[in-house]
Amino acid sequence: MLMVWNRCELTSCFTMEECRDITSRLRENQIECTVKTINRSSPSVLNRGTRPSCGTLFEDNSYRYRIYVKRADREAAKEVLGISDIR
Repeated sequence: MLMVWNRCELTSCFTMEECRDITSRLRENQIECTVKTINRSSPSVLNRGTRPSCGTLFEDNSYRYRIYVKRADREAAKEVLGISDIR
């Protein structure tokens, strides 16, 4: 089971298709993962009148998907996905 103290962020993405591809590849290799979805267009809890001021015109990046794995599985997950520490 993935608990807050036992997990680390592997990567993040902005499209559901990319998120689905990453999580399916991890699960095919028996690596447990969870996804946290962040709605970037909703106001902040601390500052209710703000929205993120990033992105470009006509680009829909309103959601961000953060993918977490167990700390012990992080290196294996990076090998499966072929990613480095810079992402």
